[in-house]
Amino acid sequence: MIESVRGCLKPGDHACGLSDEERWILRAASTGVTDRELASRLGVAASTANARKQGAYDKLRRYLEKQGFRSESVDQLGLGG
Repeated sequence: MIESVRGCLKPGDHACGLSDEERWILRAASTGVTDRELASRLGVAASTANARKQGAYDKLRRYLEKQGFRSESVDQLGLGG
């Protein structure tokens, strides 16, 4: 599963349906960047940054489930939490 996540986060990989911005948001969030920091970098409100992050997590979660990973396993990654 980790390799599938890494593949989704590679620039230019559109198989999982993430935009380049969504990939960037997920990579930044994985390093501990806060919603306020994301918002500042994106030029949007923190609530908008959070909504975009949650949307990206949802896309990644759906992609992993389509790849055959069980919901419970995907939830253990803590996506969107």
